[in-house]
Amino acid sequence: MQAAAPARVNQQLLAALIAAFALAYAAISVLSTGSGAIHQDMVEAYVWGRQFELGYYKHPPLWAWIVGGWFSILPRTAWAFALLCGVNVAAGLWGSWLLIGQFASGDRRLAAFLLLLVTPFYGFTAYVFNANSIFISLWPWTAYAFVRAMDERRLIPAAAFGALAAADMLSKYYALALLLACLAAALAHPKAKAYFTSPSPWVSVLVGAVLVAPHVWWLTQTGFLPFSYFHTETGRSLAYSAGTAGRLLLADLASLAIVMVLVFVSARLGPRRIASGAVALVSEPRLRLMTVLALAPLILTLIFGLAFRLKLSSNWTIAIFPLAPLALIELADPPRPASLARFTVGLAVIAAMLGLILAPLTDRFSGPTSRIMQPTRELASTAAALWRARTQAPIAIVGGDELYAEALAFYGPDRPQVFVYFDPHLAPWITPGALAARGLLAVCPAADTVCVAGAVHYSTPATDWTRITLTRQAGGHSGLAQAFIIGVTPPPPQG
Repeated sequence: MQAAAPARVNQQLLAALIAAFALAYAAISVLSTGSGAIHQDMVEAYVWGRQFELGYYKHPPLWAWIVGGWFSILPRTAWAFALLCGVNVAAGLWGSWLLIGQFASGDRRLAAFLLLLVTPFYGFTAYVFNANSIFISLWPWTAYAFVRAMDERRLIPAAAFGALAAADMLSKYYALALLLACLAAALAHPKAKAYFTSPSPWVSVLVGAVLVAPHVWWLTQTGFLPFSYFHTETGRSLAYSAGTAGRLLLADLASLAIVMVLVFVSARLGPRRIASGAVALVSEPRLRLMTVLALAPLILTLIFGLAFRLKLSSNWTIAIFPLAPLALIELADPPRPASLARFTVGLAVIAAMLGLILAPLTDRFSGPTSRIMQPTRELASTAAALWRARTQAPIAIVGGDELYAEALAFYGPDRPQVFVYFDPHLAPWITPGALAARGLLAVCPAADTVCVAGAVHYSTPATDWTRITLTRQAGGHSGLAQAFIIGVTPPPPQG
């Protein structure tokens, strides 16, 4: 391993690059969405975030809170959501820069950071804001605070690590894999004994516990509702779960393929160099710490997936590789990291420009069953018109399946609450009194008998029923024709 060069990176220029990169991909996201619907996960986050509950039936609340706060200021548009994703990416990249700086400096640090820009983790796949992508910003900052807490054993880094660990757990319970990676790294740290015999870890635990406590209280009050959702995702066959684990691993390797090619080609290394680099990664204390942080989250994800027989997805691991380029650089030891950095930033700029050029053509190449071709916005407009034909009162409550009821809440003219699947356990903010006073707009795919049964259950003699078939037209072709049942139950007349 070569000695690190002195740091000489212009921080303002780096910040400008991060902002430009994040905004470019935000624009690509908006252009590729066009007049179509945004991802369902983002609409769900908007719906949940309007309530500011201590938890929701699938996940902890933090990412939904962020969306709720964001849209209390900005309009309900695709560009506003893309801008939020851009802020998430920019925060994650800056945290990655600081984290990488704990293990490298100068050209090696810059090259390791810039290589992140040619992975999809911070580009195309990062522009869906959900319980997975929130870790794009949280995970590098958490790992950075952890390393600082280990190295310095002072109050502020320890408290920061505890607070960020709590933020992770309040975003998705998958954070347990990330925090266990920190524990494994702590055991690999050369100052492990000094750390565990100092107040630092206990400060982190105390701060984290205090911040997570309200959510734990909510769990006890709701019968650990998200655990029920998790249970429905477990118990698949070992062969099936192993197959998804293999696909996840291949997908992650494919996402890092450009990084691996750039590093290995620039190094022109042979088997002897790879062997010596691998020895250094596990034998030198600082590199061992970095390697554990780089690899343990993926290994633990695979272990948990097989243990619980889950359907693993590469969406889970979108945020866990901020140190992967640096690990590859340390393994290959390229002789000219400055040249590697310059070539990488040029490649990242070209990729962003191509994305901006091709993004408006997305709907032309979308299949009839793709998300962009779903008639969600058309249904929102049609259902709102049927409501207006009965009453001039605002649409206050929408009931139905997740995809279409939540889409109406986002794209409709009002800001209604959503009665998900007409289930009070999933939407505790909906009460019988609210339904009686404010009415209900029910929207269900005609083929969804469970949804239609729920709509009928909450109907009244005043409910008007409409069956309609909608097809989305975009890019010169049509999506699939889909039938819907719409029930309009207006609120009682005032006075």
